[in-house]
Amino acid sequence: MPLTPALILKKMNSSVFVWAMILFVGISCVTVNVNFPEGAVQKAADDYVKELYNAKEKDEAETADKKPSSFFHINLSLISVAHAQEFKVDTAKAKEIQSRQKARIDDLKEHLKEGQIGESANGLVEVRAPSDIKPILMKKIEKLVQDENADREALYDEVISSNGLSSSVRNQVKASFAKSFQGAAPKGTLIESTKGKWDKK
Repeated sequence: MPLTPALILKKMNSSVFVWAMILFVGISCVTVNVNFPEGAVQKAADDYVKELYNAKEKDEAETADKKPSSFFHINLSLISVAHAQEFKVDTAKAKEIQSRQKARIDDLKEHLKEGQIGESANGLVEVRAPSDIKPILMKKIEKLVQDENADREALYDEVISSNGLSSSVRNQVKASFAKSFQGAAPKGTLIESTKGKWDKK
């Protein structure tokens, strides 16, 4: 069939449409990466947990006094030049959550070290105490786990809401914090891998 002007124009329009769709898909993929800045969230999680675990060390306190703006503050300029943004969680609610966690951190570390509480792969703690533990102590451990998990869930909510993230990335946020909590946990802590296997640190 001979190529008429109308047929040539039709073929050109089809090609333009295909390239437009490819470009749209590519842009969509970039948008997803920008909407969840994984590297920045991980760095922020590391900083938060480090501050929590070093809460009672004088040298860390002095460093914090010299750099008051360092609390959970990350610059994401390296993620995208065109979409540079600031990722932070420095709200009053976040500070209240961390304050409550600091109040129980010594008890938490003690039971983590003894293997009675474990750090799961989803950013929460779990009771891992043996069945022969005394009921009074077990009740204390269960209450400690309940309180800590309530604050961690509230923290993840705050990370998402204060940075305008979608609730669909909640599991990714929790996974980032799980790495940080597991990394800071004392020797002897039971750690859950992403495959669901528990091993002693």
